[in-house]
Order: sequence, then structure tokens, then C-alpha cells
Amino acid sequence: MLVGVVETWVVGQLGLPSLAALSLVFPSIILMQNMASGSLGGSVAALVSQALGRGRPVEASVITYHGLLIGGVLGAVFLVLYLAFGRWLYGMLGGRDEVLDIATRYSFVVMGTLPVMWWSLVMSAVLRGTGNMRLPARITLLAAAAQIALGLTLGLGLGPLPSLGMVGVALAQVTPMLAAAAYLYWHVSNGLAPVRLRIDGRRPRLQAAVFIAILRPAGIAFMNPLLAMLIIMLIGRLVAQHGVEALAAFGIGTRLEMLLLNIIWAVGVASVPMIGMSLGRGEVARSRRVAWTACTVAALLMLSVGWALALFPDAWLRLFTTDPATLEAGRSYLRWVGPCLVFFGIGSSLYYSAQGAGRILGPVIASASRLVVVILGGLLLSWMGSSVSGVFSLIGFAMVTFGLGAVLAVRNTRWDASPARTV
Repeated sequence: MLVGVVETWVVGQLGLPSLAALSLVFPSIILMQNMASGSLGGSVAALVSQALGRGRPVEASVITYHGLLIGGVLGAVFLVLYLAFGRWLYGMLGGRDEVLDIATRYSFVVMGTLPVMWWSLVMSAVLRGTGNMRLPARITLLAAAAQIALGLTLGLGLGPLPSLGMVGVALAQVTPMLAAAAYLYWHVSNGLAPVRLRIDGRRPRLQAAVFIAILRPAGIAFMNPLLAMLIIMLIGRLVAQHGVEALAAFGIGTRLEMLLLNIIWAVGVASVPMIGMSLGRGEVARSRRVAWTACTVAALLMLSVGWALALFPDAWLRLFTTDPATLEAGRSYLRWVGPCLVFFGIGSSLYYSAQGAGRILGPVIASASRLVVVILGGLLLSWMGSSVSGVFSLIGFAMVTFGLGAVLAVRNTRWDASPARTV
């Protein structure tokens, strides 16, 4: 979260066009991170934890190897897509002229490392699936410190160094990530993790059954970040009609939502190995207690943060801008959305818990219901000629729909003991 705050502050110093450009590209970055770490990584981690819960470390290693291959291939596919269609996408989101040019340059650097990003995030998820939370956390802390230092230096141009603008901000993002990927590969290759990339000195034999076992839940899980990005895109399109100041305020608000998702993610991914290993041992009741406990923790955190932001919006907004019109739009966003963040926390936490159980469909349907609310509400607001405050109220109502839908889905879905071996 600190990285996000500092990075957004740096971008704010570069000017309103850079801040607006960030709001266009940031959802794509979050989409890639969530698909790699939360969807594919979470599915691989769940299978790894279930295999370890059954006492089958070789099976866990085979799953890891196949998951990393999938991650590298998908990263390469999305790299090609963003290079080919990135500028068109940002234009569709409302980017024009200088804002579109800045967004394209920034995206070119960040998206250029997608294969390594996917591999690194999947590997981190696997380590968490083995129960090792410390190493990924340490790497995150070191990478965060490096990104902050590089962002200030390259983005603003400290000392004798010139300012590279948004390109410098992008370089500050990808450089620590590349170093983290190299270290993770060294760590696993040297036998320092419960999983291995080689078994008896050889790479595991590729098996269609393992690819299917990973991609079946991951394919459903991919829908969740895609739906979230589509929601942001649609709302961003609605907000863009109200001017660059409103779009910049929406960018600051959306950035906050994504940063808070990191807190929910921390609670959610902690539940994944606990649930997976419990189901692997046949302890279904314990797995469900873990899920509801994680949900309660996430709800309490988002309840306190959300109401604090609603009551004191300037404490967040003035970190990034002093423009009166942007501040006014930002206050409206936080007053409508802040109290509803508790439902966002509930739904997101249960999504991760359901992933650990291999029962992800229900929360994804709840996320789809959030999209339906946005589409229907957006059409109604456009027909009525509503102000930007109406758009922000729609965001909050959609969060309520998501949270309540996820509760009903998990409550009414049966969790069984882990299935038979994957490989």
C-alpha cells in the first residue's frame, strides 16, 4: 500500500495528464497481477496445499512445474496482446491526446515484462501454498523499498539525474520484480522449498491431466479479475464524460480500492493453505471455520477503513492533488464508496477461501452480478443524465451486491474432502 501511495504521489507531481493516464493503465496492471497471483497462482497454490495435506510432496512439485509453465505462456500471450492493442484499449477507456500518449509509453515498459511477472507471481503463490508466508513477504518488502527509491529517483529526477516521467515510474515497477523472479528461481532450484523443479534430477514429465486439474479452477477464477476490470472500464467510461478532473479523482479512488484489496488479499491467501491442507486431511468443518473467520477479519478491517475515508476524505485525496474540482469529485467518491467497502472485503475474502476449497464458481457468479448492476445502472444513469455522484453511488451499490452474493454462494456450496491424487 505504501508503494501505491508514494507512486501515486509521484505521478501527481508529474501533472494532471499523468495522473489521468495512470487511471487508464492501472486497471490493466492490476488485472495481470490478479490473474497471475490470485487466479492461476491461487489455483496452483490450492492444489499444492491439498497435495501436501495428503502427504504427497512429489505431486505438489509436479503441480508447481506445470503451473509455472502455464504462467510463462500466458504472460507471453498477454504481452503480445498489449503491445498490439494497448493504445486502442486506452483510447476506448477515454484517453485522448497527451493523456493517451503518456499512457501508451508507460504501458509499453510495464507490459514488456509480463512473462517474468506471471512466472514470479505464480512462484510466490506456490510458496504461500506450502505454508511459507515469510519469504514472499520479505521479497515484497525489499521490492517495495526498491520501487519507492527508484520511483522517486527516476520519476522525478533527484540530484543530477533527469526526470524520466512516467517511463521512470514504470522502470521503478519492473526492475525490483525482475530481481525477485531471479531470486525465487534460485531459491527453488537449490532445494530450499518443499516443492522442486526437478525430481530425481529430471524435469517432471508433462501430463495433460495436471494441466487440466490446474486450468479447470483457474479458468473459472480468471473470470473474477476480468469482471473487475470490465467494471472499472465501464465506470471509467461513465466518469470520463464528466471531464478530466472527475477521471483523475476516479483514478485516485480506484487506486485506493486496489490498494485495500491487498489487505483483503493478505487475509484471503492466508486462508488458502489452511483450507487446502485441512481438506486434504478430510477436516471439512475446520476449513469452513477458517473461511468465515477470514471473512470476519476482512470485514472488520474494511469497515474501519471505509468509514474513516468517508468521514475524512481529504486525508487521502490531498496526498495526490490540490486541484479544487478533483478534490470535490474525490470527496463524492469516498463518501459514497467508503461505507460500502465492507461488502467488497467480504466478497473478496470469500473468493480466496472458496479457491482454497476448489469451489470458486459461486463467488465468481457474485462478481458477475456486480457487473450486471453496473451495466443496468450505467444505462439508467446515462439516460437520466446523472451527475458523477450518481456514478459513484452505483459503485457502492454494486459492492453491496457482490458481498451479499458471495456470502450466499459460500453458505450454500458444499465443501468436500480433497479429491484423489492429481498425478
